[in-house]
Amino acid sequence: MATLADVIGHPGCRLQSVNLGHNHLHRVALLADALKRSRITDLNLSKNRLREAHTVALISAVPQTPIQCLNLSGIPFCTDLAFHLRHSYRTHSRTFRLRELVLTNYDISLDPALEAFLGNLEQVPVQVLDLSKCNLGDTRGAMVAKFLPESHLTTLRLESNGLAGAFAIQMAQALPATPNLTSLSLKNNKFGLEGKRSLFQALRRCNLTHLNLSGHGLDKYDMYPLAEVLPQTKIEELYLAHNSIPDEGAALLARVVRQSHSLCRLDLRNNRICGLGANILAKAKRDSGSAVALQLQANCIDEETEHALSNIQGLDCRLQRTHSPRM
Repeated sequence: MATLADVIGHPGCRLQSVNLGHNHLHRVALLADALKRSRITDLNLSKNRLREAHTVALISAVPQTPIQCLNLSGIPFCTDLAFHLRHSYRTHSRTFRLRELVLTNYDISLDPALEAFLGNLEQVPVQVLDLSKCNLGDTRGAMVAKFLPESHLTTLRLESNGLAGAFAIQMAQALPATPNLTSLSLKNNKFGLEGKRSLFQALRRCNLTHLNLSGHGLDKYDMYPLAEVLPQTKIEELYLAHNSIPDEGAALLARVVRQSHSLCRLDLRNNRICGLGANILAKAKRDSGSAVALQLQANCIDEETEHALSNIQGLDCRLQRTHSPRM
């Protein structure tokens, strides 16, 4: 660690990104001190066995460093983590550059610190928060949703967290009150009928431009309410990969391609779209002059259709005969 700290803190070191994940770091105080003299903006400490005191030492040093993105994935939340961030921000607000905090792959269901963490974090100008694969469940997911309107977040990732309908309803209530939030990834959760409908309706009244609903088991029945609201939203990129959307759902989304003034990318990879659905989407794109990039790879599109559509700019339907809903 001493050698690494010497290198990072050396005036001639121009490193901006350092990945120290999956190590057994110790003597972290040396690293924290070196970071203050470094040019590091992106620091990955994921899957280390840091003690709470080590985590706090690093967090306390962050405002005096150039770090903008900090990855502590797999490291246990400590109750004081966000408290020290808040305190450090207040003490060094002019030099505080941290904007992205990644805390994935930790089973927070075993940790009581989430509510205290969120309460402190809302007073810190972190803009990107990733809590994917933290086993949040509906109850803790609802805590995150309630925290949103008071936060500075522009991007939130809650992928693979066992979130269901109760969370989706709470999120639907929070979105219109969170104007700063423009990117939301809810990949690999299952919201149920009422949760999905509530979330879709909320899209009209929020500022989301990027939305990821891949791996939700969405089918043709879900496309009716979603396609109805999409032209009235600000969404630019919509990810619906690894669902169960068939040709009928593709036809409904083709109307969105024709009508939407904001949509730039529609990801429909690994669904159940056949040649008919692909042709309907392609026709909508061609006839409307839409610039929407359509991703249709790994669907059930036949070879003839794949060849016929291969010359359409902004449409990718590379052939894969076997549909698989797995990520």
